[in-house]
Order: sequence, then C-alpha cells, then structure tokens
Amino acid sequence: AIAAYRQRDAGITLRPNLTALNGSAFEKLLDRKVWQWEKGLAPDAYIIHGAADISRDADFQAGRFSIQSQSSMFAALAIETRPGMQLLDVCAAPGGKTCYLAERLNGTGRVQSWDLHPHRVKLIEPQARRLRLDNVRPMARDATVFREELERTMDAVLLDAPCSGTGVMAGKPDVKYRVTAEDVDALAVTQQALLEACCRYVKPGGQLVYSTCSILPEENALQLQMELNKKMQARVNEQEAALNSLRAELNEAKLQADLFKGRHEDFNGLKNQLDEIRAQFTQRLDQFEKDFDRLEAEVPCCKAAARCANKQEEDKPEVHKVTLRRRGVAQQTEELAKTAGGAGSRVCKILNEWK
Repeated sequence: AIAAYRQRDAGITLRPNLTALNGSAFEKLLDRKVWQWEKGLAPDAYIIHGAADISRDADFQAGRFSIQSQSSMFAALAIETRPGMQLLDVCAAPGGKTCYLAERLNGTGRVQSWDLHPHRVKLIEPQARRLRLDNVRPMARDATVFREELERTMDAVLLDAPCSGTGVMAGKPDVKYRVTAEDVDALAVTQQALLEACCRYVKPGGQLVYSTCSILPEENALQLQMELNKKMQARVNEQEAALNSLRAELNEAKLQADLFKGRHEDFNGLKNQLDEIRAQFTQRLDQFEKDFDRLEAEVPCCKAAARCANKQEEDKPEVHKVTLRRRGVAQQTEELAKTAGGAGSRVCKILNEWK
C-alpha cells in the first residue's frame, strides 16, 4: 500500500525567515502574492499552491522566506533552542535545518553545519548568505570520524542521517526500484558509525536528535537501541570499574587495620615492659633511700669515733680501725651518690662535712 500510494498535489512548503518576519507579517506578504496558501502542521509552515519558479521571487531572493519541507522543520524543532547555544548539524546539506536552527537562535550562538562532500557544502553557504545568517559555519567533514577536540562541546547535535528514503517514496518514487536490502544494510553501518561519533559531542544534559526519511526499523529504532545498549554497557563497565576500585581500597583499609592491630598489640607489650621497668626502678629507689637513711644515721657515730681517736693518738690500733671504717663509709656513700640521682647532692654534702 505504501509503494502504491500516489500523492495528490501537495503544494510547496515555505517558512518565514524568523530574523526578519513573524507569522502575521509573513501572512500579509503571502496575501500580496497570487498564490493560494494555507497553514501547515509545523508552527512556521505555510503550504502554497499556484506558484511557478519561487527561486525568482524577489522576496525569496531578499531572504524573507525559505523553501523547506515540514518533516525537515520538525527535525529541527526537536532541538529546544536557547540563545547562545552551540549546535551541530550533521549531514546538513542543502542547509534548510541549519538555517532554521540559526534563525531560532536569533543571531546568537553558532551552528556548525557539516557535510561529507565539499560540493554539497557549497549548497549551504549561499542559503546562509541569502538569509543574512552570520552564526552559520559550513564545513566539509566526515562525521563518522570522531574529532576529540569537540568532545562534549555541543549543547545539541542534529543528525539527519543518510538513509534509504523509504518514508518519502511519494515524492521520490524511484526509491521503490533503486534501494535494495544490501543498500539498507550498508546504510545501517554508516548510521551506526555516525551515531557513535556524534553522540560524544553532546554536553552532559544536552540533546542528540537522530532523524531519517526511512520507515524501516533497521534505520531507526534498532539503531537507537544498539547505541543505547552500548552506552548502557559502557556505564555498567564504568560502575564495575568503580566498584573494583572501591573493593581494592577496602582491602587496603583492612590490611592497614590489621597492621594497626598488630602495632597496637606491640604497643601494649611495650607498655607492660615499661610498667615493669618503672616498678623495678621504684623498688630500687626505695632500697636506696633505706640505705641512705642508714648511712646518714651512722655518720654521727663515725664522727664521734674519729674525735675519740684524735684524743687517744697513742692507741694506734684503734685509730687504724676507725680510719678504715671511715674510708669504707665514705666509699659506700660516694657510690650511692652516683646512683641516687636527685638525692646525690644530699649525700655529697654530708660526705664533705664528715671529711
């Protein structure tokens, strides 16, 4: 039924140059013509009948309106334009969607308009000049080749991919006889390459609009499904990589915790040893204080004995014994003074007095 359909006179679809005319002004312009016109389905679409060669019309040549199909308009309207946006139109020739986007930006931002073939890019340039659009940048680019310097730089990308044209057979009846299944398969490969490269130009939160003139799922829904599956798998891979990284960090943290636990146990052992040394030191200090007190008590006796010895010089054996005892006490006192720390000063003072 689709192949057998014959379209009646569909007329020619025009739209105003949005930088020059609004809807009501354009309708007044149309009323001055000899054409019959009616409003189209697209917001800015006007379908006219009875026109001859519109390219020779003075208002067309002055850039007040353009010829553009409604399906092409709807593809451009899918992008929610805002002033200052950076847009990319891929496979853009002859440039109708590019110019429509540039007009909707109202002279702000920029629209990069790519096409593979230089001779087709030359179809875009005169349109932009005629409409006085300074924010259009036509370029010859192979959009299947990813350009790394443009990654995530575009607010929106419009990809009107090359296709079999099975959706416009009414206007292009040769499609019924020209396109084969092998052609569709080859086109699907190209479409997938275009999608894979162009989606990487979109900023986070931006838009990617994919459109064709085909009604075949191989060129539309299945293409998008394959691309979404790739993106989903890439996201899963990223999450798995992040999870593996977290696992590695957790294992490292556990290892550090085990090392800390071992060091904590070592610290407790050292603390116990320190407590033992402190107890031994305290015990020795107590013993020293007892020995010191005992020696301090014996010093007066030694002094008294020495005085008696001086009075009884004739008693040599007794003096000799006192002298030996005196030297022994002095020697013990000096040894204790060396180990007594803070108490050594007291011992030295008494020793000096005794001497």
